[in-house]
Amino acid sequence: MSARIALVVYPGFQILDMAALTVFELANELSSQPRYEIAVVSADGGMVAGSSRVKIETQAIGRRHYDTLLVAGTTTQAPTEPALIAQLRRAAPRARRIASICTGAFIVAEAGLLDGRRATTHWALARELQQRFPAVQVDEDKIFVNDGPVWTSAGMTACIDLALALVMADLGDALAKSISRMMVVHYRRTGGQSQFSTLAALEPKSDRVRLARTSARAVIGRTACRARALEQAAFQPGVPGADGHVAGKGDREAPARGGPCADRGRRDLDRQSRGANGIRRRGTDAAGLPALARQAAAGAGTGSAGAPRRRRLCGRRGIARGIVRGLAADRPATVPWRVLCQGHTRTTIRSAHKEANQ
Repeated sequence: MSARIALVVYPGFQILDMAALTVFELANELSSQPRYEIAVVSADGGMVAGSSRVKIETQAIGRRHYDTLLVAGTTTQAPTEPALIAQLRRAAPRARRIASICTGAFIVAEAGLLDGRRATTHWALARELQQRFPAVQVDEDKIFVNDGPVWTSAGMTACIDLALALVMADLGDALAKSISRMMVVHYRRTGGQSQFSTLAALEPKSDRVRLARTSARAVIGRTACRARALEQAAFQPGVPGADGHVAGKGDREAPARGGPCADRGRRDLDRQSRGANGIRRRGTDAAGLPALARQAAAGAGTGSAGAPRRRRLCGRRGIARGIVRGLAADRPATVPWRVLCQGHTRTTIRSAHKEANQ
């Protein structure tokens, strides 16, 4: 026998709350047999217009038995509906569960069904709910709250979280997870509802701040690109280093050509090593690398026991040390010296050279 789920609506209800019924609809489709009988009810039945002026057909609550009565909310504080509140009071004893979405908690509280219980509502109206109904223990940061047979949820899209929790309580985690995948939503959101309002408030209001943030992201992206180029230059599978060690898959995976960063480096290499008249600059070899790097790489590949040293690529000194140790005399250049050493002073490179030769 299927459980009867009824969404209780009234004039001005939020049409988004209809999404909660999709959860129960998918529960029927993903189960071997229908689990829920879905209905939309109101105090008197007939056509009811929502906050967006969209009208839906409803049935009267009447004296039927319901498994779950799900009271919809509004975009503002829920209006007082004496007829609806009276029918909720009569229907509650015959229902297994009473639930509210968003500001629907005001209607359920006015019916006296939240007295002495924990509840939540939209974060913007949580304190008002507490002031109007002191007997209710309002938790304004929860996505949904379950206290016995009464369930309440936060605002708007939290209706989906509430419906998933109801299905999970009825039919288990596996089905609830399958429904969340079908709806492309979080199975269980972490944190409370205040995190979403707080993060929205942290968005920059000034164009100058927004432009600075965009520029910072671009700089970070270029830095990461150079870091990848450095790794690709220092870890080329199948190419022996100065210590005779051949890098393989166990050391570091790297594309044979070094990727787009290295391609751009190769194009800039000739401009780096040659002057305006096309003559190669003094202090560079045929590959365009400074002689300092070649000399250091020739004598800095192994530790005291003859085992290959572990290349450290962290911090300024670590990056300089990786450049000096990682570029062997017979290793083709994949990135220009200017790109690898950008941001590092000559003193840093010399210090790394001294350490490499120790």
